[in-house]
Amino acid sequence: MKKMLLIIILIVTILVISILATGYYWNSLNSKQKDASWVGTINQMLENYSLFPNSTEQNNPNVLATYCRVYLYENKTSDLVEFGDLNNNQTLSVYLNNLLTKVNTQLNTISADSLNKTLTNDKVIEIIYRGATQHFGGQQKFSVGYFVLSDNLNEGLTGIVITQEIGTQSFSLWEIAK
Repeated sequence: MKKMLLIIILIVTILVISILATGYYWNSLNSKQKDASWVGTINQMLENYSLFPNSTEQNNPNVLATYCRVYLYENKTSDLVEFGDLNNNQTLSVYLNNLLTKVNTQLNTISADSLNKTLTNDKVIEIIYRGATQHFGGQQKFSVGYFVLSDNLNEGLTGIVITQEIGTQSFSLWEIAK
């Protein structure tokens, strides 16, 4: 009888260990890690840019007529970094547009107040598309993309993309999963 009980305990132990190992393996295959490598790339790209004065938009109608504009939010200010000209290959706007085509994991929604707090306190780069050109470069889902480069509020937002879908007023948190 004792021998039979030991065999049953051994079999149950082996089954439990097998189930746990299989579950761990399955979870590791299905859990994706956030790819935030683009944060360093954008920061390096920004080192080569000169900010446009805030009056550029009013003085240059070509800025408002472009397919997109790129703004940097930092130190409680926003500055125009680049305006997309379809005749030129604007490096930063093309890179940001390509990133928007890669967002693949929606995390949550965010309120407009929370977005404003993030833009005021964190380092964020924004690409905003003009209505008629929202489908530029294969990116057909978002009218605005905010890329969080540094999170000074310690909310875990570095490497997160905040988007506004075309035709909506709501904002969503996304990441690019590896």
